[in-house]
Amino acid sequence: MVISSETVIKKMQEEIEKAIKTKNHDQMIDHISKIKLLSELILDENKSKQGTGEKELILKTQISKELPPNTTTVQDGTSIFDF
Repeated sequence: MVISSETVIKKMQEEIEKAIKTKNHDQMIDHISKIKLLSELILDENKSKQGTGEKELILKTQISKELPPNTTTVQDGTSIFDF
């Protein structure tokens, strides 16, 4: 299930308002913990999107190091493929 960032931010605003209105310290900490969790949800989603690109780049780099270069040099004009 995909939840938009806008929906998460609105929920964060609600929790901030509840934290401001409460007089009980423990309840305020509970609301702040929820805000932190919602923040991490957005940040983790962003990291996973960035991480995919980085993983692809690392994989491409590793593959290019493992494969021999696709170039040929002819020193005397002969080739092993000349029959």
